[in-house]
Amino acid sequence: MLSLFWESKHVVVKERGGGGGGGGGGGGGGGGGGGGGGGGGGGGEDRQEEEEEEEEEEEEEEEEEEEEEEEEEEEEEEEEGEGEGEGEEEDRQEEEEEEEEDRQKEEEEEERLRETVSFTSSSPPS
Repeated sequence: MLSLFWESKHVVVKERGGGGGGGGGGGGGGGGGGGGGGGGGGGGEDRQEEEEEEEEEEEEEEEEEEEEEEEEEEEEEEEEGEGEGEGEEEDRQEEEEEEEEDRQKEEEEEERLRETVSFTSSSPPS
């Protein structure tokens, strides 16, 4: 799911950047950087895009860290022998809630990105 988001982000960056620039990064890599737009005029726009990309990368890194922590907790619980009977159902409910929260975060991020794209594509070139 994260790799699809990265791919769509790069496609959007290519659409907004006035040529040049390019992709970098990759799906799932914590340190993967998004390539800058670059190229054409509007230096202020390029800086804004870079700031937005940095914010998105930071958010994605935080999400990845949270996922890793959740996986570690699940492994610890399995090793301790928890999750039998009623505990198993509680774990399932927690997992479903976390997945729903992740989906909502992704949808909000995609919507914000779409708004940014529609704003930048509708504004006249400077």
